[in-house]
Parts: sequence; structure tokens; C-alpha cells
Amino acid sequence: MGIAQRSIRSSSYNVTASIFQTVVIFFRAILLARLLEPATFGSYKFLFAIVVWSGTLPNFGMVSALIHRAPESEGENALKVHFTLTTAFNFTWAVLLFILARFFIAQEFLLPFTVIVITQFFDNLGQTARAILIRSVRFRRLA
Repeated sequence: MGIAQRSIRSSSYNVTASIFQTVVIFFRAILLARLLEPATFGSYKFLFAIVVWSGTLPNFGMVSALIHRAPESEGENALKVHFTLTTAFNFTWAVLLFILARFFIAQEFLLPFTVIVITQFFDNLGQTARAILIRSVRFRRLA
């Protein structure tokens, strides 16, 4: 199978996964809006937005560097370095968020905030595996 066919097939898997993810996020928001009081739902969405927005900072282009075809990004050593840096930067990001949360977030929202940060931390740790699949144009497994 040529690269063109793999790219088209991979793109279709990627689009399907994106649509599925959008539908799940949409229904999650509706369900939470129905189950929670408006003030609680607003606070949750505010905290979630802070975590998701700032969660991109510790990954600042390292996936692109790993995907780039260069001698430095080849082999298992590059994967180890990428995972180690991802873990270190994400751990630092999470600790900084927890420190800032103690000063700026009300006590009643610290537990939900902690859960959101921890889940985003573990999601960010999957960046190395996702980069491997993207680099080898295996979007079916990624989806």
C-alpha cells in the first residue's frame, strides 16, 4: 500500500475519531449542565478551560520535533528523551497549577480541579505514543 493510500485511509480514521470525540464532549457538556447547578457547572467549565488551555504549555512543540525526520529524532533514544522531557515538564506544570490553585481557587473547587489536572497530566503523557503513530502514518490505531 502506497503512502497516498495510507494517507487517505489515515485521514478518514482521523476525521471519524475527531467527530466521535466532538460528539462525546458535546453530550458530556449537556449531561453536566443538566445534572449540576448553573453556578457549579460554570465553575467546572472555567476550571476545565484553565487546565486544557495551560495543558498545552508543557508540550510546546516536542511532538513536532519527534515527528520530524532527522537523525536526532530516530531510534529508541529519541523516544526515551521525549518521554522523559514530557514527564518532567508536565509534572512541573501540574505542581505550578496546584500551587496557584491554593491561592486563587475556592476550597470547594480544589478537589474537582485536582481531578481535572491529574487526568490532563496522564493524557499528556500519551504524547510520545501518539507521535509514534502519527510518524508512521497509523491513524487507525491512533483513532
